[in-house]
Parts: sequence; structure tokens; C-alpha cells
Amino acid sequence: MGKDNSANHKKRNVKHPLKQCHSGENRNPCLSLSYEKSRGNLDTGFRRYDKADVDKSVKAGSSAPAGFLDRDGTVIFDKNYLSSPDRVKVYTGAAESINKLRKAGFKIIIVTNQSGIARGMITEKELAAVNKRFISLLKKQGASIDGLYYCPHIDEDNCSCRKPKTGMVMRAAKEHNIDLSKSYTVGDHIRDYMLGSNMGGKGLFVLTGHGKGQQKKLKKEKIQPFAVCKTIKQAAEKILKDNGK
Repeated sequence: MGKDNSANHKKRNVKHPLKQCHSGENRNPCLSLSYEKSRGNLDTGFRRYDKADVDKSVKAGSSAPAGFLDRDGTVIFDKNYLSSPDRVKVYTGAAESINKLRKAGFKIIIVTNQSGIARGMITEKELAAVNKRFISLLKKQGASIDGLYYCPHIDEDNCSCRKPKTGMVMRAAKEHNIDLSKSYTVGDHIRDYMLGSNMGGKGLFVLTGHGKGQQKKLKKEKIQPFAVCKTIKQAAEKILKDNGK
């Protein structure tokens, strides 16, 4: 999620999420809007977990690799604090890329920083509507995801979930039996690459969204992602090739 540079965005009187919810471990929990298969449909709803909830959600069986995808600027066009479902537009090739990864055995998890909530630019209700539209558009193109997690905080909140911190991927690993060491992150920000490194997997950087601007920072700071790709389609191809598929 990039900084708001639109004159149309005005800060609203929205309650800060940290003041609305409480975790048994701390007052800075990661929120998730988790889309999971339930009775053949995608069940949408806000779920707040504390540490005990996460631990209880571990499932039996072997762990699978995952593709942790950023939302804005990676799978859909970044519209700066997107609050209207009508403005959601999926990148060409994104649905196809998701399908290829899922067929290769990867679970697809969306992990997205949504600081617009803490900033009062968007509400949780608006975010839910946007995500519902996002999921619907993917479905129309024959693609589906295994989960979606978001962080509503800003850096100053010092939460454990805002990328590049690993709160969201750690929760997803517990809830979806994911092997993080065999997993990848894909996004248009340095934060996305760093997330991949921090979780013990590999991070890929795409040049869509804020990618070209962020690429200058990559070079300046001499950061070397696993791969720099033009689009999510190329990123998916790199991941499959890295796995001999």
C-alpha cells in the first residue's frame, strides 16, 4: 500500500484499531480477514486471534510451500488507500499465475499492509468490500486463494504483523500447514522482499505498482532479492523454475 497522493482522500474520524481490540498476549494484535474454503464457498469475516488461538489451529499432516502475495501493486492495481470495490482491477496474468502456482502445490496467501485503517483513510467495512470484490474477480477468471491477511497498523504502532515483520506469515503457517522455508513472497516493495528473507524463505520483487520507484532503493542499499521480475506472471515462472516445475 503506497502513500496517499490523491487530493480526494480526506482523513475520517475512524477509531484506531489498536483501541478496539485486545489480544491475550498484547494490545497490538494482527488482524486477519481470512478467506477460507467452507462448505464449498469462501467464508468472509473478521477474526481476531491471540497466541492460544493460533497454536490451537495447527493441523496434522505434511507442510506445503506457499506463495505469499502482496495485494496492491502486485495482484491488483494500486489505487492508494483503495476504498471502493468498483475501482478494483486485477493485473493481466495474475489469475493465471495464481492457478499455475496452486496446481504446482503452492498455497496462495495474500498478505497486505493496510495502514489506511489506522490513518483513518478507509474503514474495515470498506476494506472487506474491496477484498470481496477482489476475490470475486479472481474467481471469475478461474482462480482462488487459500487465505488473506492484513495489517491495519502504521510503523509507529510497533506491531508484530506489519510487513516486513512476520506476524501474518507466521499465523498463516500455523493455520494452513505451510513450510516457510520452502515458501516465497512476491511484492512491489522492499518490505515484501525483506518479509521473504525474515521468514526464512525467498523474496521476489516485481516492477508493477511502486516497483520501479522501490527498485532505486534496492540498488542504493545494495539489496539483492531472489529475483526482480516485471510482473507477477514472471515471478510465478521464476518460482516454478526454482522448484524444477
